[in-house]
Amino acid sequence: MSPLLVPFFLVVFAGISTTVVSRAHSLGTFDVFGRHMVAVNNDTSCVGRCNESADPSKPCQCNKFCQTFGDCCQDYAIVCALTCENNCDANYDPSKFCQCNKRCGEFRNCCPDYSKHCDLPPGKVTDAELAAISEDLLSLDINNVSPLVGINLQGRMPSDGSDNAPNLLLQVNEAVFEKKTISKLYALHDNYEAAVEIPEDNTENEKQEVNDFLDEIMKTPIMQRTKDFLAEKDFIPAINFRQTFHRLWFGFYSRAKGIAGSSGFEHVFMGELKNGGVSGFHHWAFFAKEELNNKLNYKGYVKQFNLGSNKGIVISEGFAWRNAPKPISSMFIGTSPEFDLAIYTICWFARPNALCPVVFNGKKLLIQTYDITYNGEKYIATAYPDV
Repeated sequence: MSPLLVPFFLVVFAGISTTVVSRAHSLGTFDVFGRHMVAVNNDTSCVGRCNESADPSKPCQCNKFCQTFGDCCQDYAIVCALTCENNCDANYDPSKFCQCNKRCGEFRNCCPDYSKHCDLPPGKVTDAELAAISEDLLSLDINNVSPLVGINLQGRMPSDGSDNAPNLLLQVNEAVFEKKTISKLYALHDNYEAAVEIPEDNTENEKQEVNDFLDEIMKTPIMQRTKDFLAEKDFIPAINFRQTFHRLWFGFYSRAKGIAGSSGFEHVFMGELKNGGVSGFHHWAFFAKEELNNKLNYKGYVKQFNLGSNKGIVISEGFAWRNAPKPISSMFIGTSPEFDLAIYTICWFARPNALCPVVFNGKKLLIQTYDITYNGEKYIATAYPDV
């Protein structure tokens, strides 16, 4: 057979486009449904070039930055961008050769990666969904008090842990207590024993204070959105939301000697003493209170992350509490307690015992959570921003 009649096939971009090259005709591109699209050449087409490094010698580019710089080849969207990533449930678009909505299977026009990104089992949460829900929660934080919390970062904490911050980190305006969820939070601060080996007495008055706090936060838009999200993802039925939330955060379990002297709330929103050091302690309100009472010595910050839109910051910092060291910790500053509880709870379910990618004002932040099992039930062991 003459070599002029022998074609060979080059399959590119995970089967999304197939290019047939032969000496008998010019290069042609076919979409995933076998339809011929356009004749191209290597310099002006993205065929075989998807995600390659920018090449100034070529008139157009085929990487993710080309849309930013406005120099994509004309077939970039067809050849390289036929993906459902971050595009699930998009409206039908007749200009596109494949779709990412729930009915694409019915019409047999799903994009090749639809099952990877969109056809997810119950409880599965994509990174895009985590980004969306975290942005939602920040926008819904009506009890955010960042403008009322003065922050004096001072120096960075040296690697040897010495004190590089002679002044207080936080100055809290009394107007913050006009926010009911914050005033109810402060009422809980004297309910717990810091040492993990001391059992909690959990009096009837303390139980009522917890319920009063939950009453307030459950009214907020943040908690309504969180309840709906976790129900949609089959994590917690809406009817059981408060009961499950109460157990996860306020149920007691043991961190030492089998003694039920700890809870997720105490660990994260206050702090605990264990083996001569500080454990947990990831909330600004108790931090400010203990600073003011000369029980906490802030030593300097390590990193900071701005939430934007005057919503506060996230820092990692070092301090000593009740003369016990906490070489490195982290916390949101200025956010409401319901915001922290919501984002931590969602991440605890969506990315258990792992880093959870969230997004605030377009910037990515990681949340770390861990669980703990006690008497056959799982509880929140800890949760904090990884900054």
